[in-house]
Amino acid sequence: MLERDNLTGDFAKLKTLVKFERDAAADAIITSAETSVFHFLRTLKATNGWITDKPEGVAVTFDGRTFVVTDNDGVEDWAGETWFLPLGRYWHLF
Repeated sequence: MLERDNLTGDFAKLKTLVKFERDAAADAIITSAETSVFHFLRTLKATNGWITDKPEGVAVTFDGRTFVVTDNDGVEDWAGETWFLPLGRYWHLF
């Protein structure tokens, strides 16, 4: 699961992946004790580019490579980039 603050640039504070086991969701309540969190704001900052407000998707390949994709909104006055950001192997993140 992705968590984000919808803030850009220097205002951005929260860009995380949250991992939980499927069984934890069985009762529709997932507690913080049932989660692990990976903060990827540092990874976004390492590109020395603009910090996007909306990472919107996550993908994990069969061999554990993990990626986050951003939404470019396609609106006027926006550069329009979409990032497909590699985060590394899943088992190294959590």
